[in-house]
Amino acid sequence: MVIAAAITIIPTALTGLILSGWEVDSQALLFHRNWAFATLAFTLIHALFRVRSLSKEAFSPGYLMLSAINLALIGVTSDFGGVVAFGKGVLV
Repeated sequence: MVIAAAITIIPTALTGLILSGWEVDSQALLFHRNWAFATLAFTLIHALFRVRSLSKEAFSPGYLMLSAINLALIGVTSDFGGVVAFGKGVLV
């Protein structure tokens, strides 16, 4: 799933940038964009770690920690996306 997420996050980030016109007109959009870039970078690192662990055929406890951090990043990013789209989020 992590590898699939890493593949789909790239077009998701690009379409978000294209639709926003590369301009930031609100604080919520700025937060969402910045958290999305952080999530993009971390998800790609997480996927590379997953590919490496699959090749070694061994479970790493560090992978579980990376998964938890990635899940938190996705949650925060999506909450700011809710603020941008609907004016309110769950976390903020």
